Amino acid sequence: MSLFDLPLAPVEQQGSTVLPLPPAPPAFAWTDEQNETLEKFRKWRARDSGSPFFALTGPAGSGKSTLMREVTNGAVLTAMTGKAALRLMQCAGGTPSTLHKVLYWPPKTGEKLEFTKIREPEGIFYIVDEASMMGPAVFEHLQVWVNMGVRFLLVGDTYQLPPVITGKDVEKYGEDYSVFGLTQGAALETVMRNAGGVLRAATKIRQTAELPEESDLDGDDGYRYIGSKHAVNEAVDRYCAAPNDHLLITWRNAVRMQANKMIRARFGHDGMLPDEGEPVLIRKNGQGFLNGEIVLCGGFETGPKIDSVSTLWMKVIGSELKLLVSYEGGSPDKGGEPFDGAMPWIQNFRKYHSHLEKMQLPEPTPVSWGYAVTAHAAQGSESEKVTVFLAHGDDRNINFRKSTTLPSGHVVPFSARWLYTSLTRGKRSATMITSR
Repeated sequence: MSLFDLPLAPVEQQGSTVLPLPPAPPAFAWTDEQNETLEKFRKWRARDSGSPFFALTGPAGSGKSTLMREVTNGAVLTAMTGKAALRLMQCAGGTPSTLHKVLYWPPKTGEKLEFTKIREPEGIFYIVDEASMMGPAVFEHLQVWVNMGVRFLLVGDTYQLPPVITGKDVEKYGEDYSVFGLTQGAALETVMRNAGGVLRAATKIRQTAELPEESDLDGDDGYRYIGSKHAVNEAVDRYCAAPNDHLLITWRNAVRMQANKMIRARFGHDGMLPDEGEPVLIRKNGQGFLNGEIVLCGGFETGPKIDSVSTLWMKVIGSELKLLVSYEGGSPDKGGEPFDGAMPWIQNFRKYHSHLEKMQLPEPTPVSWGYAVTAHAAQGSESEKVTVFLAHGDDRNINFRKSTTLPSGHVVPFSARWLYTSLTRGKRSATMITSR
């Protein structure tokens, strides 16, 4: 089953009054900062504030998940990705779903694959985890529910990467759009003292905007830094030696493709298409799956030819759904290649969509190999261990070091946010490899 289809949580009925907070007290003492945050939330929940949104923000390890467990009573639990929904279920209980699943009706066969048809709300209090990934279109659609009396607790980390948004939205809002620049609430600032090496390294990046070049290990756990003449080979070696619950993250798509091909060769996969059981990365919302989701290939059947584009039906292990996929890649002029995850080059989009409509087919989903991913694709997920690597010159690239603006107004390098987001995907250990 796709994580997109996780069942909804039990919810309070429309028109009910404010529900009692919170459940049994935790088995540890709250910090003053956490108590103040809870008090602000209780006042907002009791409608002392007229705002329909309450933003709970804080860095990794500051206790956001712990606080969420205290305020889930009567809430519909949602997250921005299927991976984040699964993680939310593990840390807060209940049966979370993706926000897209509860907010939108899925498009019918033959319809344009856009999430625009808004459902009726099934509750009056929603929690949205990983809300830093929310783009302006979704935030605007939440206003429809706000007009029906729905209120939202938005939870996230303002230092993580901003959401991927359209060119039009960039023109309107800027590259650093964040819902946390538009909402108010409470911010946790303190990372718990018992944080492991991964969080200590991530905290240092957040505080200094510099990559820690010394290891911080506790036994075999923690943060390890490696400078290597062959960073890609080093990362692939480490992944292949222990692939289970291991996330491999890099910056550029070309490097991601290089690493994926090397890993496939190591594991004996030499076909143009994934073998059964190989991980596949979904690169666009649609057909019951979300952009960034990694699924296991269950085999392929020949799909229809749509204008000049060849397609395949891909079976997904653990799901009854079949996914119509495009594997042709992007424009050859821009380095496109099969299975690179880009939208295929299409000369006449109008004719292409006309064919889809006549054939009553969904728009094929671009897919790619799912061993190595970019940081944007990894957002919302966690693994026991993560290996982050940069190819030669990436850490000095002008686009990697460009300035970005946090919701607070502080200006920090993109590189710092990228490194922070990547390393914090590791629950137990993280290895950072750069070329030297």
